[in-house]
Amino acid sequence: MIWCTGFRQDFSWIDLPVIGDDGWPLETRGVVPSAPGLYFTGLSFQSSFRSMLIGGAGADAGYVVHHLLSRRTTDRTPVPAAA
Repeated sequence: MIWCTGFRQDFSWIDLPVIGDDGWPLETRGVVPSAPGLYFTGLSFQSSFRSMLIGGAGADAGYVVHHLLSRRTTDRTPVPAAA
């Protein structure tokens, strides 16, 4: 899951132990190590000051996508669609 925060960051809907005492996700460049498959993009200062700007968010999103692709298995068995 990739959560794009938009203009107002609200993590209250996340019912996982991935939010720190400061109310901010425990992530590294958008990757949540303690919850494989959970990613964030568009966070303020995700990797730099530019992260929260349109021109900089693309680099962070690219990093997240690269991480997602690196997790793909070599097994080409089709994954059933969600009901």
